[in-house]
Amino acid sequence: MIVLEKWSGASLADRVGAHVKNAGPHTANMNVPSVASTSTADDDAIEVIEARVIDTSESMLRLASSLARDVAALCSHRSGSEGISSIPCPKAQHHTEYQPMRETTGQTDSHAEASLPPQVTIEEARECDRVGGSGNQAIKPSSIKRFKRTLADYALAEIGDPSEILCEMYGMYITREEISCLNAGRWVNSVIVAIVSRMMNGQQAPPARTHYFDPSFSVILTNLKTNATSQVIMDRCRMYLDAGILGHDLGTCDMMFIPVCENNHWHMHVVNFAAGRVEILSSLPLRRGNNISAATRRLSMAINKALHAYTIHMDVDVSTFEHVQPHLVQQLNGFDCGILAQKFMEFWNGATLTTSVAEDKLNMYRLQLVVELVLNERNTIRDKIMASCHL
Repeated sequence: MIVLEKWSGASLADRVGAHVKNAGPHTANMNVPSVASTSTADDDAIEVIEARVIDTSESMLRLASSLARDVAALCSHRSGSEGISSIPCPKAQHHTEYQPMRETTGQTDSHAEASLPPQVTIEEARECDRVGGSGNQAIKPSSIKRFKRTLADYALAEIGDPSEILCEMYGMYITREEISCLNAGRWVNSVIVAIVSRMMNGQQAPPARTHYFDPSFSVILTNLKTNATSQVIMDRCRMYLDAGILGHDLGTCDMMFIPVCENNHWHMHVVNFAAGRVEILSSLPLRRGNNISAATRRLSMAINKALHAYTIHMDVDVSTFEHVQPHLVQQLNGFDCGILAQKFMEFWNGATLTTSVAEDKLNMYRLQLVVELVLNERNTIRDKIMASCHL
């Protein structure tokens, strides 16, 4: 059971200091709230040196990652590729050269394991196979080795047309350039977060008890003036709250998830009506001293005004709800907040995570999301992408 942490306890400086010590070179881009400092001149000098070391290490990691991708792409290009795809799809033998083998209980599974992307197990690959649904191009278990080997490489390759559309559903589309943010070490962009939110809404059977907002909704709410009239609020929030546009009444929802990107950090602002609580699902502490941040409080006030403008949950005042931040897995770098926020959104039930989220599986989560996006049965160009990968 996850314990809900109220806005009290260790200071932000202490928590961030612990992250810097543990994270090594990965914290260069981390954005955290500023706090009052009592550092001495020597401490300041040490912080400057540490910052330089971190910045240099981060640059070296980016160069090493880029070099590895370029080498893999060059090997794929030299090996040749037939078919209609403009992106080389590596042969099985090239993958078995560098992908680690794991102990397996059967010969068949062992053969398939050698061709899967790093950190992806046989069971997880089968789970991804089922994502495609029951369409006429549904993946069969016998195709595990082929599609897992080629799909992620094709979608995440950066040598193709960056404007090529790889996923189109729910009135949105994702280009090759946009989906490349799911490569390891990348900051997840708002397009991915938005389409995942719509996927989560689409998976619910009516009446919907939970609603997942587009991340742009938090931007609209944040920019609302404190003296905005109800008509202004209704005009700006129409596409997010109007029952006629959404296809259902948000008054039936017990929880609402609002993705928020503040200071380049993704987190979830969850309104839990059943518990009378606002839950901040974040992979970093979001405090100002021992109190809730002013930005978080203003967002709750704006949410309340927007809901009441559309006569939604008129019997409650969200701005007066208790605000808590549950103890969840914390990021040790400056780029995994987006993928963690999405896993929190997927598994949070209002009290705990129904499935544990492991920090050492974040790269695997990224690969799984690529497969889920491209092979989703609602993806109108799914068949085209599968044909490009010879699936």
